[in-house]
Amino acid sequence: MNNENVLLVLEEDSSFLRSVAEQLKLHGYNVLPASRGDEATSLAARYKPLQCVLGLITRSEQRLQLLSSLHAIASRMRIVVVTEYGSVATAVAAMKRGAKDYLAKPFKVEELVAALRGNSRACDERASDKYPIGRHLELRRVEWEYIQRVLMDCDGNITETARRLNVHRRTLQRKLNKRPVPEISFTVN
Repeated sequence: MNNENVLLVLEEDSSFLRSVAEQLKLHGYNVLPASRGDEATSLAARYKPLQCVLGLITRSEQRLQLLSSLHAIASRMRIVVVTEYGSVATAVAAMKRGAKDYLAKPFKVEELVAALRGNSRACDERASDKYPIGRHLELRRVEWEYIQRVLMDCDGNITETARRLNVHRRTLQRKLNKRPVPEISFTVN
């Protein structure tokens, strides 16, 4: 199998995985679907894909560490992280570990294909439409970002994060279960 168009897709949500795999096949990719990290590393070792879509689970340090593992297997792999709960903290952490792009769901498959091809202009245009210069982030979004940063500093430990934020653990869990607003797309060239 020619690894130029081989694409590893790691996503736990089976319906999203099937849907995105079908759409990416229409764009000429040979999709290697995986629902677990160990399955993804096994497929990466076998096929050496040059591209990967990595579904990021909220607050999952293990999934972020998987970025390094995948790069160790295939050093030229272009990894695009997709997540339902986009935050600056997780975007920065993903980029530091080698992700080339970061998309928050929902996104159009064309945006994902552009990110995979290294043409982030479509993603940048979408972000600039949502976030015109000078627009202030909503308070809920700022709170979400701060919580995510502290959570990353605590390696995903909810109890320690609650202690550092001086809130009850259940209060923190309720805040984490709320969907942040609005979603962001980040790109590194």
